[in-house]
Amino acid sequence: MEGEKDSSDEFFERFSQHLSQIDEIASIVLRGHLLVEQDLDSVIEAIFFYPQYITRLSFERKIQIARAMALRMQEDPAWETLRTLNLLRNGIAHSSDIDDRRKKLAELRHACMNQMNPEAQRQHEGNSDKEIVILGCALCCGHLAILEETLVEMHAVLRELDEQIHPHLQRMPIKSVREG
Repeated sequence: MEGEKDSSDEFFERFSQHLSQIDEIASIVLRGHLLVEQDLDSVIEAIFFYPQYITRLSFERKIQIARAMALRMQEDPAWETLRTLNLLRNGIAHSSDIDDRRKKLAELRHACMNQMNPEAQRQHEGNSDKEIVILGCALCCGHLAILEETLVEMHAVLRELDEQIHPHLQRMPIKSVREG
């Protein structure tokens, strides 16, 4: 019984030490990823008339759906920033490999720089990892906001077109897209 207590005390101590350490980069990545995913959800909501039937999508699948609807924006470098942010988040959430994290942070830095004009690149070339993660999240959210605005406008046009094509059919309530 005494040996079990020592073992559980050691386990608790190791566990407590690990969870007591605050990893600022990990925290920013996880919280930033959450904000970006909320914006992705808004884009998905703007795409579909009844998004409640689209459930349990992975972040990667949400990116694919959003990109598939991104008229004139399919080749925007922001898609790579979204993808690398997700890879970084998954690496942090599922691994403690510091070399893998450094590699993914470098990929995110590269994706962010590819998204900016040369002047902005010069302005951000010396950014810390923390600043790059924040910048990457901000770039992703900005891209998704533009896409969402476009999709909301497309959605309104489709509804008008539907009413012209099917004036005799009852209009079904749609709660998913903000209407002006």
